[in-house]
Amino acid sequence: MKYVYTPGRLKVKIPNKIVYGGMEFKVEFEDHPVIGGESVWGHWDYPNQRIVLASQLAEPAILATLFHEMAHIIMEMAGFSGLSEKEEWLADIFGYGFFQMMIQNQELCADGTREDT
Repeated sequence: MKYVYTPGRLKVKIPNKIVYGGMEFKVEFEDHPVIGGESVWGHWDYPNQRIVLASQLAEPAILATLFHEMAHIIMEMAGFSGLSEKEEWLADIFGYGFFQMMIQNQELCADGTREDT
């Protein structure tokens, strides 16, 4: 389990796994992940049930990318996969939207306390 800090110094756990729709996705870190020859911040691997996050990202970007990848999983499970550019656009809207809501409403996380270190 890894912890990251958001803007505002909210300490957030990055879990070892995410469970959605009865499926368990491992959360893993890789140095400079690549998909289709292109460097990415993260990706999700449905057949192998894992979410990969770039280990070199700044802490807020790790969390935002996790939410983005989780949005992809939700769309896949809801039957909205294969939308190409629109899928990325929707994952950005919902993933980063939930990230913003979380950092602006810190009481949603844990006990809502801030780490000032």
